[in-house]
Amino acid sequence: LPGEMAERERAHVLLRESREYLVVHEARLRALLRSLPEQVWMKDRAGAYLAVNAEFERFQGVGEADVLGKTDLEMGAWAKAEHYEAQDQATLAAAEPLVFHETERGAGDTGERQLEVTKTAVRDERGEVIGVVGIARDMTEIHAANLALKTSEARFRATFETAGDAILIIRQAVVVDCNRRAAELLASGARGSLLGQSMDLFAPAIQPDGEPSSRLAALHLADIRLGGMKTFEWRCRRLDGASFDAEITISLFRHNGQNLLQAVLRDVSERRRMI
Repeated sequence: LPGEMAERERAHVLLRESREYLVVHEARLRALLRSLPEQVWMKDRAGAYLAVNAEFERFQGVGEADVLGKTDLEMGAWAKAEHYEAQDQATLAAAEPLVFHETERGAGDTGERQLEVTKTAVRDERGEVIGVVGIARDMTEIHAANLALKTSEARFRATFETAGDAILIIRQAVVVDCNRRAAELLASGARGSLLGQSMDLFAPAIQPDGEPSSRLAALHLADIRLGGMKTFEWRCRRLDGASFDAEITISLFRHNGQNLLQAVLRDVSERRRMI
């Protein structure tokens, strides 16, 4: 009998400690959920809300108490309720998280927000699907930055292609991009004929001052690496073998983590002949 009583006491202690752990663990999870900067919510299989966080309340303009136990359709105020329900049903049937992109207006906000919504099916310890967790990230600023970048790139490309000077983009002494004027000046016929060509092809072995082109090129490159930009005159050679004098401005820049050179060439042969 004393042994049974001691065993029961131990069982009661373990049960109490387990309950206390669950309470603390649930409180920590709830605190984490509430503090996340993204909208977070959980629904059961029928679409009724089980939990929402503070950012969800702020953006949607509703309190948690007004949401719990209700579906999107029962909320009534959300015009896209059927749309969200269709997403939830697709998520419940999916083996992996699904990502959706939505345009919404927050409560009291006159501007549209671009949201990236990730929905994941929640499973119990037996692997049975019991609901859906949703996370909505506000991507508005990122979308605006990407749009500005694309616009800037389009403007750069237009300027690049219509420039009166030849422009080459060089990586490790190889042409990786150029404009139409470069193709004309270097007698390649088309841009594609220049791409992948070594810069060694576009200079004679010896410059007019008697110095090897390779040595002078190395000195110019060293200066560019120190100062970022340099302008100098250079005897160039076209792909057809003809030579011409050019004024070249080369600048160093980084793109996608790589060091690149931009070379702007202007034919100054006529100017040199007049001197």
